[in-house]
Amino acid sequence: MPTKINWADETINPVVGCTPVSSGCDRCFAARFASRGLTPRHRGLTKHGKWTGKIRLMPSELMKPLHWMKPRRIFVGSMGDLWNPAVPDGVVDEVYGLAGICPQHTFVALTKRPEFAIMYHECEYGTLRHRWAEAAKELLRISGLSDAQQDVVRCRNTIYDAGPMANVIIGVSVEDQDTADERIPLLLQIPAARRIVSYEPALAPVDWAPWIPIGLDGLVCGPETGPGARPCDPAWLQSAADQCRAAGVPFWLKKGTLPDGTCPQGWPT
Repeated sequence: MPTKINWADETINPVVGCTPVSSGCDRCFAARFASRGLTPRHRGLTKHGKWTGKIRLMPSELMKPLHWMKPRRIFVGSMGDLWNPAVPDGVVDEVYGLAGICPQHTFVALTKRPEFAIMYHECEYGTLRHRWAEAAKELLRISGLSDAQQDVVRCRNTIYDAGPMANVIIGVSVEDQDTADERIPLLLQIPAARRIVSYEPALAPVDWAPWIPIGLDGLVCGPETGPGARPCDPAWLQSAADQCRAAGVPFWLKKGTLPDGTCPQGWPT
């Protein structure tokens, strides 16, 4: 669906529901949204505005990008975490299979559980590619695309290209120094063409110097929003932007302007 997340053109949610893992989850916007019970897919997954730990799979979400011809940046999982241990590996296979047959799109997946992303990618690479190809074949089978359209999609297939899939960006979400120090080293162990960090909600200052020059391709920053939002010192965001500029790393400010009056919105290419 079209998204209010300004760095993405669309979101898809093959997984809905989650489990809190750190203080950044305390006021999760996705849990607040789901608690409204606006659609059946969200009902029963939250209690008092918090995730219950239940996970619901939404395979129909994976059909959407197959019908989008114009290139789009797609956030995969605004309402959950692909690498929640309760999510079957087959769902992640489907996301990679989808990316392989939709190389016109860029797929972005954020996680607070990079250790499980590492475990997923530890499988022998040829085996993973085979699983992705089988998942893509099944997605096409149930896609509703005409035979001619399916032929076009098959011709675009990049699943067996060498190296990590070029149109998949993997990132971790952090909120303070402790979560940055814990998650970013794990992110750097995940085989990915590009890696980013989402510093949102920014709840405390972070020194990015150990990480920005050695493998981060972008940094997305933003304060917590909504009623009762915890405070964010603009100096924390300015510091992050300055460190990115010095290293030539794209920086994206999700809301407002920095103390220097700028609103940088750079994205890794």
